[in-house]
Amino acid sequence: MTETANLNQIAGINPEGNFPSAARAEEKENGPSFAEMLQNAFREVNEKQHQADEMTEKFVAGEEDNLHQLMIQTQEARLSMQFATQVTNKVVDSYQEMARMQI
Repeated sequence: MTETANLNQIAGINPEGNFPSAARAEEKENGPSFAEMLQNAFREVNEKQHQADEMTEKFVAGEEDNLHQLMIQTQEARLSMQFATQVTNKVVDSYQEMARMQI
């Protein structure tokens, strides 16, 4: 089983990204769930990666000449990916620690 599948099981979501109806009702009352916040954060990281890739392609093709902005966007995408990786690692570590707890 992949790490993503494990996180989906923990979060109670299926591969299509749908939440159980109980989670939706709770979300409306208490704001977004933890799983939804993670999904939104990962979507933002993915969007930053796509923007940096697009800008790099334009620069290589000669359509864009602002190297400074390209470097900023590339670094931003790199840092957001590193942050997302660290958050994922911490979530997995926390889950594993809770699984090892004796009740």
